[in-house]
Amino acid sequence: MTVYIKRISDAANGNPRYLLALADIAPKFDDAMALSKKLVNAKFYRSERETNTVVFSSYAPIVELKQALGIDAEHAFPRIEIYFGN
Repeated sequence: MTVYIKRISDAANGNPRYLLALADIAPKFDDAMALSKKLVNAKFYRSERETNTVVFSSYAPIVELKQALGIDAEHAFPRIEIYFGN
């Protein structure tokens, strides 16, 4: 399983923000929402361009996501990648 985190524009106060697709973290919507609520500063987001996504602010997004998924920091799976783009 590979989880992709998209780097988006910074928050108003300058903190980095990331976009996470719910389908990447769990096959069922309700399970994915429960996991995303464990992320600090996470907000559910839906627009025409990005559907069923979570926006969260973090200086260590990979570590925070692994903690939310219940995976220790040294475990290799799932593979989490951050990409930059439109």
